[in-house]
Amino acid sequence: MDIITGTYEKVKDVCKGIYPQGFFDFNFVYVSESERLREIDRFLYESKQTLRFENEYSGAVVIDVSEWNHRINSYFEAFMYFIKDNAEKYDCVLILNERCSADMTDKLKSVFGEASEKKLPLQNEKKKNRIGFAVEEHETYGDGGKHVRS
Repeated sequence: MDIITGTYEKVKDVCKGIYPQGFFDFNFVYVSESERLREIDRFLYESKQTLRFENEYSGAVVIDVSEWNHRINSYFEAFMYFIKDNAEKYDCVLILNERCSADMTDKLKSVFGEASEKKLPLQNEKKKNRIGFAVEEHETYGDGGKHVRS
């Protein structure tokens, strides 16, 4: 299973490069074990909505699992087994907005046998320029030392 981590915009750009013909984008929402798991049904329903005149989607799928990164439970495993069981229909990539947790990596390895993570930069590092004036204190002027320097 391929995992891509990084900011949402950068990850989506990478996915567009991987799947230039397009893909089905699915946000796998976290569900606690005290609730009923309806995500498989929602996945099937939403994937069918992308089609015309077909009963079942097959093709590229990008699944956002960010909500599950630090809260793995049996529902996560059940959904991943659903994806594995339908591997002939879905060419699947998982995306996350932060580094993959050890629990998630272990669970994905137990389900798929392997998990490779591609890490994109998480922040857009921009050079910060100061605008305005800076106040500096100098003791050598004798009038309290506060002068404005531009």
